[in-house]
Amino acid sequence: MNERAQKLKPLQKEIKELESRIVKQEDELATANKELEAAIQVKDSATIVELSKKIKSLTKNIELSFNSLEMIDKEHERISSELTQKLTLQQS
Repeated sequence: MNERAQKLKPLQKEIKELESRIVKQEDELATANKELEAAIQVKDSATIVELSKKIKSLTKNIELSFNSLEMIDKEHERISSELTQKLTLQQS
């Protein structure tokens, strides 16, 4: 079990950090979208341009974070499966 914790714990930590980052980025995106709606209502073109860039950047960062999360999750599953098989073989 020590080997399992040693190998999986860092990945679990990364997964939690990425999940937290994604939630924060999604909150920022929601706020930026609301601000954009308000800027559109008052026809503030400078703010519209600024917020559009921010929204594009946040969207890209969220996508990258999800891609990283997917890769780390697959690695976690692979290692977990290997360790389970190893344990099963040792118990046989």
